[in-house]
Amino acid sequence: MKLKLVIDSDSDDYRLFRTTISTVAHLRKTAVLRFTTDRLIVVSTPKTAASGAVLSGDQGQLWCTIPRDIFALYNVASIREQNAIAMECQCESLVNVLRRYERCNHGPLTIKLQSTPEWNHVQSSIQQGEESKPTGNPICALSCAFTEHLGYEDSGKEVSHVFKVGVRLLYKSQDARIVEPMVNYTKLLMFQLPPANGEYGSKFTSFVKRLDRYATLNHLMVYGDRNPDRSDEGRLRLLVQELDWKLDVQWRGPLEMIVQDEQSSAISATEQGATGNAPHLNAGTSMQIEDSEMEIEATDMGNVSTSRPSTSVPPQEHTSQVFIKAKDWKVCSKLYDSFEEVVLAISHDESCVLHCSLDRGTIDEHSTKSKERGQIIYYMARSKPL
Repeated sequence: MKLKLVIDSDSDDYRLFRTTISTVAHLRKTAVLRFTTDRLIVVSTPKTAASGAVLSGDQGQLWCTIPRDIFALYNVASIREQNAIAMECQCESLVNVLRRYERCNHGPLTIKLQSTPEWNHVQSSIQQGEESKPTGNPICALSCAFTEHLGYEDSGKEVSHVFKVGVRLLYKSQDARIVEPMVNYTKLLMFQLPPANGEYGSKFTSFVKRLDRYATLNHLMVYGDRNPDRSDEGRLRLLVQELDWKLDVQWRGPLEMIVQDEQSSAISATEQGATGNAPHLNAGTSMQIEDSEMEIEATDMGNVSTSRPSTSVPPQEHTSQVFIKAKDWKVCSKLYDSFEEVVLAISHDESCVLHCSLDRGTIDEHSTKSKERGQIIYYMARSKPL
C-alpha cells in the first residue's frame, strides 16, 4: 500500500484539515483515519480499534470527511476496495506536528506512510530458538516533512524537518466493522441552529452549555417540536428527569426548521458507501449517514425550503424526543462553537445527530458550483428508552 499527501498552509483548504484534526484531538485521544480514493474519513469513538471493539451502538461516534481536493497531491493505493487504507492514530501527536509546521516559514507539508520494522515488537521463541512474527496490528509511521527557511529565502538557510507519527494499521476485517450509524427518519425533526458568530450565537451557546455545570448528570432529554404559531420555526428544550430533581431549559429565540421530504433526505447515503460497508436500505424507512455526507437543499438560512403542515396531521407527528448521555451533549457544545453551519437532527426515541460543516466556496472564480464541504457528524444513540 502507498500513501502520499501534500498540502500547503497558504491555502484556505489547510484550515479545513487543521480544524478537523484539532477538533477530533480535543474531544478524543484516538481516531481511525480511513483514506479512500475520494476522501479522508476520520472516525472517533470512546473505544479503540486495538481492543477489538471499534464501534459500539451505545457510544457517541464522531464521523468526519475531508475531500481529497483540499490536498495539492493525494496519492492512495492499496489492494482493498476504494483503495482503502485504515489506521489508528493518536490525533494529538499529529496536531503537535501541524503546530510546529505553522511556526515555520510556510511551504508544502508532505505526509507519507512509512514502514517501521523497528517499532514492531518481535517475540522470541525459547523452545525453538527462532523469532516469531510480530503480534497484533502492524505499527507504521506517518512521516511529516517540511522545510523551514532561516533568514531571507534568497540568502538564508533551509532546514528540513521530518517528524514521525506512529499509527497502527487495521486489518480488512477490522476496517469492515467500522460502519456508520443508521438513522430512521420516519419521525425526524431537523433544526438549523443559529450561527455561532451571528446575532443569537452567544445566547444559544449559553443555552447549549447550560447543563455543563452539572458534573453528576447522567442523562438528559432533547425535546424538539414545531412552533404552533409559525410552521417554519421549531422549539428546542433540554429536560432533566432524575429521581431527586427536574430541570427544563428552553430556547426562546428563533430556530429554523428544515422540512425533510421522504423522496429527498437531508441526510443522504452515497452510492459508493451503500455498496461498501453497509447493506442496501429502503429509502422510505431508514437511511445511513454514509461517508459523512449530509446535503442541505439551500445553504442560506433564508432559502431553506419549508412547507406548512396539514391540519389533518396530529400535533404529535411534529414532536421528537430522545434521551442521550449528558457527556455526549457536552461534546455538542464544543462542536457548536467551532463551525459555521450546524444542524441538529432528532430521531424520536432513537438517536440524535449533530451535523457541522465548513463552506469552501466555489470551484473557481467563474463557477457557481460549490466545492465539496468538509463535514463532521456526531451521532448519539439513545441512552435509555422513553
